[in-house]
Amino acid sequence: MQSISILNQNDEALARTNATDRQHTSPLWYKLILGVIVALASFLDFFRLTEGGYSNLYYAAGISSMANNWHNFLYASFDPGGFVTIDKPPLAFWIQVASVKLFGFSPFSTLLPQALAGVLSVALLAHLVRRTAGPLAGLLAGAMLAITPISVVTNRNLTMDSLLVLTSLLAAWCILTAASTQKLRFLLLGMVVVGLGFNIKMLEAYLCVPAFGLVYWFSCRQPWKIRLRHLALATGLLLAVSFCWLLFVDLTPAALRPFVGSSTNNSAFQLAFFYNGLGRAIGNITDPPSHQLIISMAKETKLIQYLQENVPEATAAFSIGEPGLLRMLSEPLGWQIGWFMPLTLLGMLGVKWDKPSIWPLNREQQGLALWGCWFLTTFILFSSAQFFHPHYTVMVAPSICALVGIGISALWQGETRLSRRLLALACAGTIVMQYALCCAALPTLAICWLILPLLAVAFLIAVALWLKQSAPRVRATLIAVLLLLLATCPVIWSMIPIMQDRNGPFPFAGPDPQLPRLQQLINRLGSQLTPDASLIHYLQMHQGRARYITATIDAPTAASIILATGEPVMTLGGYTGYDPILRSEQLRSLVRNSTVRFFVLPMTANESNLSPDAQEYLQDMQILNNVQHMTNKTPEWDFVRNDCRKVPQAVWDSADATLHQHTTLLDLYDCSG
Repeated sequence: MQSISILNQNDEALARTNATDRQHTSPLWYKLILGVIVALASFLDFFRLTEGGYSNLYYAAGISSMANNWHNFLYASFDPGGFVTIDKPPLAFWIQVASVKLFGFSPFSTLLPQALAGVLSVALLAHLVRRTAGPLAGLLAGAMLAITPISVVTNRNLTMDSLLVLTSLLAAWCILTAASTQKLRFLLLGMVVVGLGFNIKMLEAYLCVPAFGLVYWFSCRQPWKIRLRHLALATGLLLAVSFCWLLFVDLTPAALRPFVGSSTNNSAFQLAFFYNGLGRAIGNITDPPSHQLIISMAKETKLIQYLQENVPEATAAFSIGEPGLLRMLSEPLGWQIGWFMPLTLLGMLGVKWDKPSIWPLNREQQGLALWGCWFLTTFILFSSAQFFHPHYTVMVAPSICALVGIGISALWQGETRLSRRLLALACAGTIVMQYALCCAALPTLAICWLILPLLAVAFLIAVALWLKQSAPRVRATLIAVLLLLLATCPVIWSMIPIMQDRNGPFPFAGPDPQLPRLQQLINRLGSQLTPDASLIHYLQMHQGRARYITATIDAPTAASIILATGEPVMTLGGYTGYDPILRSEQLRSLVRNSTVRFFVLPMTANESNLSPDAQEYLQDMQILNNVQHMTNKTPEWDFVRNDCRKVPQAVWDSADATLHQHTTLLDLYDCSG
């Protein structure tokens, strides 16, 4: 009898699903408007795409190295010599290498996969929301994602987050299909896709897993023991796909592969679960013991972003605000992801829970469970995490946009006075928040004076919706105008970096909230932190039989040399300069064997012909070095400064000797002989 009852329930559910599918078939107007939205997304993602160059020289150098041979490709080597890996898993870079092989190595070929992923994510999100909440909700969700500032700038960058978003949305399609068809294979396929996402950006791919498990558990019509068995099988498959590359790397003898960059014990598992895992949530626990002292000293010298990433362009990369529930609603993160945040609450009210039981969920409830749980998981994490870059919050964007589309669609089509007032109230709250964010940017963005009157008009429309019951067509027109006005700020914030050709290694939208003193220093000295053409030419001419053209402390310094020459560069400290790759005696042996001859190291602060700003900068750096020595963290390459010959800059610099001054804050040492 129980089996017959389950079969009857399945038949009834399938009948309801078929009826829902017929109800949510795509009309012609939906396809036309979706085409316009996809065209808008394509414009924002591709317009002037290559004007900012490679955006991230670290990843660009890694892609170039991985395209050289299969060994570098498999292990995600940063340098052509296979000395150290990139600090992320390889799948996104494999896709970028494939693009490079098709179109040649250029900014366009490396950025193309991310831009395409952004456009496809807009179309896929619209489809997913449409199948659970109707065409209008799908269009609204897709349009919101197309103009979300952090999504736009991430799609135009070499970072892999846009590929992770697309992968997560593909997995969501699998889970919703499993929930509607009651077929286990779609659940398993979804977990395989999430496992692939893990190999794009490790644990960040798991942020949507709680939502997937919730949807399947409350949608599958099988007894609870079978559902539990299905989820256990899916979890095992997820872990198997996720860890395959980690096992491959860690089981390879260390002498036969690159050092795992940004790990302390040459382990890919530690990279995944500490540096790219717990380190983001509770602080970078894999850094040397002096890390917190260095950071506190860096704040006093206003060099925090240089010490953490050594990339001058990243002046806003670490502006994430203090942990708390309001972190993502206020600047600076509000400028990136928070423009529509108050409207997300509408999504929670946009589905009628008219069933006496929550199991099994109908199609609309599946959508609400998916996007609601996805939003809460990511919102809680980014509101409490200790360290992340602003562009990581792009993982929240699909759920925000989906809930906004669901809520507005439901209340837009509602006939009750309550639905009209709820929509007006949510829009008014969104306007107030956008006004606050714009006011915070007024000192750096003159166009805000044009935005504020538009927000005032939007607020008046919201008040009119609250006070007056109007005809359906009039109300629809008012709501459409209101939404267009609310989209003004996100579009402007998305366009600012595009028009400024600003595409640094850590994408962020809108004006750059720089510290005035810091920005002045970076403007004068930023170009001096990268090896110039004269230095690179000298290294090429005098490399001799050394395998590595030079050695550097960190990856940002090495990246420009790799991109200019294609030659192996020994990055002694990995990305940050702190990786314990070689002991002092090992490095001395490599010097004696002529494996490496030249060393490019940061200049000391006792140079007599430096500008006052450069002197101040290097003195700050010397203070930080003293902090390192106080904690017994002596760099393994200190012997280079003591035992090797410093090459005078006048020897390798092409500047006129009579007018010669330092053009770089890097010293070159020759250890031959």
